Amino acid sequence: MQKNKTTVSQQKAAAQKGGGKMPAKIAARTAYAIGFALFFGFFSFTYGDVLVRAEQESFFSFDASLMKYVLDQTCGHLYWAGRFVLLACKNAWTGALLLAAVFTLTAWLIDRTLRLPAKQCGAGFVLPAAVVGWMLWRGTNIYYKSEPSFIVLVPLGLLLLAALAAAVSRLLKGRFAFPEDASAKPFGAAVPALCVAVLIACAHIFNSNVMLSARVQNLAQRAEWEQIIEEVRAAKRPTRTPAAYHAIALVQTGQLLEGMFDIVYDYPDARLDLIEGGEEYAMFVPDANLYAGLVNAGYRTNMDHVVMDGPRLYYLKRMVQCAILNEEHRLAEKYLDIISHNPFESEFVEKYTALNNNPKAVEEDAELAAIRTLLPREQRFEQSYRMPAFLGYNVGLMEGSDATLITSAAACLYSKDLQAFLLRAQILTQKGFGMTKSVMQALAIMSLKDPNIEKMFNIPPYVQNEVRSFLVEAKPYVKDRYELRKNLKENWLGSYMYYYYCENNEPDQVRPATESNHKAGVN
Repeated sequence: MQKNKTTVSQQKAAAQKGGGKMPAKIAARTAYAIGFALFFGFFSFTYGDVLVRAEQESFFSFDASLMKYVLDQTCGHLYWAGRFVLLACKNAWTGALLLAAVFTLTAWLIDRTLRLPAKQCGAGFVLPAAVVGWMLWRGTNIYYKSEPSFIVLVPLGLLLLAALAAAVSRLLKGRFAFPEDASAKPFGAAVPALCVAVLIACAHIFNSNVMLSARVQNLAQRAEWEQIIEEVRAAKRPTRTPAAYHAIALVQTGQLLEGMFDIVYDYPDARLDLIEGGEEYAMFVPDANLYAGLVNAGYRTNMDHVVMDGPRLYYLKRMVQCAILNEEHRLAEKYLDIISHNPFESEFVEKYTALNNNPKAVEEDAELAAIRTLLPREQRFEQSYRMPAFLGYNVGLMEGSDATLITSAAACLYSKDLQAFLLRAQILTQKGFGMTKSVMQALAIMSLKDPNIEKMFNIPPYVQNEVRSFLVEAKPYVKDRYELRKNLKENWLGSYMYYYYCENNEPDQVRPATESNHKAGVN
C-alpha cells in the first residue's frame, strides 16, 4: 500500500515538472476520448443523414419468414444480424454513438496489439479512419442496390480482427501495461484529429451530393418541404436527386412556377454502380411519380425496388401511402403489418392505420391531400407517355385540374417544349393565374420568333428588355455553350433564359469549345 501511495505521488510530481505531461494511463485515455468525440461528431453532424438513409433502405424483423429474401443469400444470417445492429442508425445520434464506440475500441485494441507507448496511443485510429474513407468512396452505393448493413458490418468486422490480433499479441508477449512511473503528453490524439479533419474535408469536397441526396430524402419522409428547398438552393451543383426533391417540395408548397429555376441544372455524375440499372433516376422516380399524382406509377416503381432488392422500409412506406390514396385498404393493412414487425416504426404504423379507410382524415392530411389534387383524370397506360412518367404525363396532359395545369406548364418549361407550354399559358391566363417571372420570360423568348405572342399575353416591356439584355451578353459565346454557361451564370442564374439556353442540355452540348456541338435537347 505504501508503495502505491509513493507511485501516485511520483506521478503527480512528474506531471507538475513535465511541462504538460500526465500519467500514462490518463494520456492514453485522453487520446481515446478525443478520438471518440471526433468520430461521434463526424457521424452526427457530417454523415448522419447517410446513416439514417441506410437504415431506411433496410428492413429487419425477428420473423424469419419476412426475412427470407435476406436469409436465402450467401451470408444471409450475417446480414440479418447486421440489419439488427443497423437499427441503431434510425437516429443519427445513436448511430454515431455506436460507430464512434466501435472505432474507439478498435483503435485501443490496435494500440495494445502494437504495444505503443502512452504518448503514441491513438495511432490505432488510422485503420478506423480508413474504413470511413471506404464509406466515402462507396458514396450512395453503400446502401443503394447493395446490402445496407455493410455500413455497420465492415466496422464490426474490423473490430473483430483487432480483437483477435490483440488476443494473439497477449498470448505471445504477456499482459498489456504501462510502466508504473511513466508519464507522457497525449501526442497520439493528433492522429484522430488529423484523420477526422481529412474525412470531413473529403466528405464535403467529394460527397456533398451524397449527403444532400440522403438528407432531402430523409426530410421528404418527414414532409419538411421548406427545409428541402433551403438545403438544395444552398448547394453549388446538385445531382438529379436533390433537384427532383426540390421540385417535389415546390409542388407541395405551391411554389412550383415561382421557384423551379432558382437552382443549377448542371448535373454532375452521381458515381453509382452500374448494377441492375444503377442509374440515378431510380432513386427519385418513385417519389416523383407519387407526388405528381401518378399513384399507380408510384406504386409500381416502389414495388420494383422491393422485388429487386427485397423488403425495404422506405419503399414499403410509400406503398402504404399509394394503397391509401387508391382506397385499397386491405393492401394498406398488409404493408402496415409488415412494417410493424420492424422495430421503432410504431409512429408510422399508428399514423397511417388511422388514415386508412378514413377519407376525411386523408383530406385533412396536408401531404396526401396535395397528392390527391394532382390525381389524373385521363385513364391511360404509363406506356402512353414519354419516360420518366411524371414528366411525360405532364407534358402530354390534355385534361386535368387547376393543380395539374400548373405542374403540366412547369413540365413543359423544364422539357423546353415551348409549343406545348403556349397552350397551357393561354389557359393559365384565361383562368386568371398570375404570370410568374419564368412564365413571362418563356413567352418573351417565343415572341422573338412570333411578335403576336407579346400582344397576346401583354408581356411587360421590362421582361422583353431582360431577354434582349441576356442575348446581347450571350452573343460572344453563342458558338461555345461551355463558356456561355460559365460566363452568364453569375448574372442570369434563376432566369428562364439562362435555363433555356445554358442548362440541362445533352452532355456534348456543354463540353469545351473544341469538342462542342450544338444539338438541342434536355439531359
